[in-house]
Amino acid sequence: MSTEAQSTPLPQLSNSFVRAIRPSEPVSSNTENAPEIKKIDSHIFETPETPIDIYEGTKGRPYLADLLDIGDLYGKTELEKQIKNIDEYVLSEIDNRKFTKNKESYQSIVRELQSKLKIDPNLTWEEKIKKLNVYVDVLLREKELQQRKRIIEYAIPS
Repeated sequence: MSTEAQSTPLPQLSNSFVRAIRPSEPVSSNTENAPEIKKIDSHIFETPETPIDIYEGTKGRPYLADLLDIGDLYGKTELEKQIKNIDEYVLSEIDNRKFTKNKESYQSIVRELQSKLKIDPNLTWEEKIKKLNVYVDVLLREKELQQRKRIIEYAIPS
């Protein structure tokens, strides 16, 4: 390469912050003195969180199964109906309360249910599911009765 080619001025750019930088030392392929490359946590590159209302459709199980750390058992137990029932209730509460449809909202409602029932964290997941399901059934029946009461009150004016 001739010296004329090296000393040819660069064209003027409209942005004053952009300028060409020439390396002061030649780049070598020697890796002995190269800085250590640190491994980057893979969670940084995970895809955005799955919206909680389509979680089951994308993951193949309700979020409650993963929340209770039994995702790998889902579909292999006799409690799938109860898990699904609780999951549907929690999702309907997220809608009714106009919460953001994410895992934090879901977890908040499940914690609230567990708190009202005073569920011992040391219980097995089966016991937790059974207690939660009974309570959710009672809450759903209560809602149904309130709706019927409103219909009757509307139909029969005072």
